[in-house]
Amino acid sequence: MLYIKQKGDNNADDYKITLKCDVLLAELYRKQYKDIVVKWYHCPPIQAAHFNTVYINEIDEKVLLEMIDHSYDIVVKSFSKKIQKEILGENDE
Repeated sequence: MLYIKQKGDNNADDYKITLKCDVLLAELYRKQYKDIVVKWYHCPPIQAAHFNTVYINEIDEKVLLEMIDHSYDIVVKSFSKKIQKEILGENDE
């Protein structure tokens, strides 16, 4: 899942993104990028471990893109094989 929200109305340049993540990797990111990558607070505690909110103006672009790719892969893998093939443009022909 991917959501982009403003951190506050006072600073329009302060954006964050919420990404789905493997639980262990999510925890590693939170420890490595303390106060930049935080546990998603908008979901029930059981799901919060699977999501990170990243303050995008405060993290290296390469790391952010790796996080986005990881999130995309997890979400696509959660779909049925048929839907995965449609998303990835694969045909049975």
